[in-house]
Amino acid sequence: MHKPAAYSYQFSFSSSFRFVDEDKSDRFYIGSASGKFVTGPNAGIAFKVSDIELGKGSFGSGFTVYGSAGSPLIQTVSLENGVKFQRICAVMLRIAR
Repeated sequence: MHKPAAYSYQFSFSSSFRFVDEDKSDRFYIGSASGKFVTGPNAGIAFKVSDIELGKGSFGSGFTVYGSAGSPLIQTVSLENGVKFQRICAVMLRIAR
């Protein structure tokens, strides 16, 4: 079981858009996220997190906002030592065009 604790980590991810119309993207995907804890009880341990899919919330003034549509996402975190746990997260991205 994952013990709650203060920690920090570095991570990288890939992302992509799924286009429904030629001009608009309804969904923003964050996938292939991985990283390594740099402080806390898991320092030095690598991890991977499950994909996130965000819906378009609003746009204007040169920005588009994507979010978890008002409800939190459940994401699975897998540590390289075999430990897995789920976390609840709310995500919002503001992207300049």
